Amino acid sequence: MDIRIATSAEDREKIFRLRYEVLVEELGWTIAEADHAARRFSEPMDEYGILGGVFDGDRAIGTLRANLARDGSLGKYETLYALDHADPCYPEQTGIITKMLVDKEHRHTLVVPRLLMWVYGLGLQLGIARAYVDCSLDLIPFYEKMGFVTYTDDVETEEYGVIAPMRLEINDFDYLERIRSPFCRALKQFQQGHIDAYLESCGGDEGADFPRGPYRSGLTSERADTHLFDGLDDGALKQVFRAAATKSFADGEAIFTKGDPSWEFGVVLKGRAAVSRTIDGKERVVALFSRGEVLGEMGFLRNVPRSATVTALGGCEIAAFPSAVMERLLQKEPGIAVHLFRNLAIILAERLAQAHDWPGEIQ
Repeated sequence: MDIRIATSAEDREKIFRLRYEVLVEELGWTIAEADHAARRFSEPMDEYGILGGVFDGDRAIGTLRANLARDGSLGKYETLYALDHADPCYPEQTGIITKMLVDKEHRHTLVVPRLLMWVYGLGLQLGIARAYVDCSLDLIPFYEKMGFVTYTDDVETEEYGVIAPMRLEINDFDYLERIRSPFCRALKQFQQGHIDAYLESCGGDEGADFPRGPYRSGLTSERADTHLFDGLDDGALKQVFRAAATKSFADGEAIFTKGDPSWEFGVVLKGRAAVSRTIDGKERVVALFSRGEVLGEMGFLRNVPRSATVTALGGCEIAAFPSAVMERLLQKEPGIAVHLFRNLAIILAERLAQAHDWPGEIQ
């Protein structure tokens, strides 16, 4: 596997054809710029953007495009990402990453995280301080694990549906280290003057330094594949939320504390929550949770004390489901309660099955 900037006409054509195969033929998107006769998809921003490609022999199996604000207009992305022209990083140190995709055969592999690691290292070389991406809502946890954060409202687009703009502070080593982002390795290599060797290593054999991306067919996330409220109609959802208690937490405030009784579980409604454990004498964040994800289900179902502490990041709101609420639902609305408990069990099973990728899930 080789990751490189596509400079030759041959490499660029492979990327344009890969885009068409994935976006038009596989996902069925209607794209005005697509050339159906030639089975290729290119855009004007490709002309002044950096096309990154992952090549396996003669085939392009993954790609992304990086555009720097200093090199040309970012077009619709100026509005999509709510870019602030008064920001000292704009335009000289601002970049965006778009058109990232991987062929169906390689979505279970390390291609996606390696491609992100590669473009992060490239951004360091080019003096970029702030990078932007957008993703479907189910992929927010993956990007947060890498180091990106949401910073503005979701956007509904005609082409891609609802997406979340996300931002990365490339040089924020303290934050990246705190969440154990794999980008830390690149930043250390850059500071030591070894970034060229690092970029070459991104296309090497699979290794522990690169987290496995949570992708499957359809460019969706395998993590949290089941939602707590799956199978419930609008009427049932209204009853569930009338029963639940909405709780708000300030930045850094504990949602759950290690050792406390597990008498409730929660669903993140707004913001993010961080799970932390003591490792080698230091408190470290081992997992991040975003909107729609369940917290505390393992301890709740097993009726054991919390195994880790969960704190709000930048403010967080959750729907809390105490044991008394669930018992009341079992008595008055057994059908709803059965759905909730079934989905809880599936979510727990999915997390246990992926424990090698998502360590230290909250009990």
